[in-house]
Amino acid sequence: QSSRYRPMAVTGGTAFVSLFRFYKRFSKMNMLQKCISGSAIITALEYCCGCVVNLKFRLNVWDYSNCRLNLKGQICPDGPRGG
Repeated sequence: QSSRYRPMAVTGGTAFVSLFRFYKRFSKMNMLQKCISGSAIITALEYCCGCVVNLKFRLNVWDYSNCRLNLKGQICPDGPRGG
C-alpha cells in the first residue's frame, strides 16, 4: 500500500530540486514571478507523474476527473476540492 505513494515522494523531491535550480538561475525574479513560475513547474511535474503512475501503470493514486477544467484527470485548478 505505501509503495503506491513512493512516486509522489520522488516527484516532491524532483520539484524541490527543480525549483532550487530554477530560482538560483533566475535569482532576480520578483516574488510574483517566482510564485507563478513555481506553480507552473510543480503542476507540470504533477501532470507528468500522474500520466506515468495513474494512466500508464494504473495505480490510481489520485483522480481529478470529476473536477471541472481537469486535464486527463491528473491536474485541475480546483484541486481536491472539486467543483
